[in-house]
Amino acid sequence: MQALVWRNAMHRDMHLGMRATVTIGDELFAAADDLAGEMGISRSRLYQIALREYLRSHRERLLTDRVNEEIAKYGQPIDERFSSYVSEVWAADMGDDEW
Repeated sequence: MQALVWRNAMHRDMHLGMRATVTIGDELFAAADDLAGEMGISRSRLYQIALREYLRSHRERLLTDRVNEEIAKYGQPIDERFSSYVSEVWAADMGDDEW
């Protein structure tokens, strides 16, 4: 019976996502714990939100850098297609994350 309970718990966890172990300092852990409590969410949810936001910010910087490199190489785009392309790439990178 115990093995069945463990297997069911593991199966449920697989639907929720991957587990990861990270080490953070006591001060950062306490601050995250306090914020999660204030927000009424679990620490895991807070970490998911924070990591998603960090990744989004990083993708935005990379896209901006790529656009700036192209502008430096070829000058300011005069074609409306370029703006449409950037908008499409931006939307694809940013997704439709719900908070």
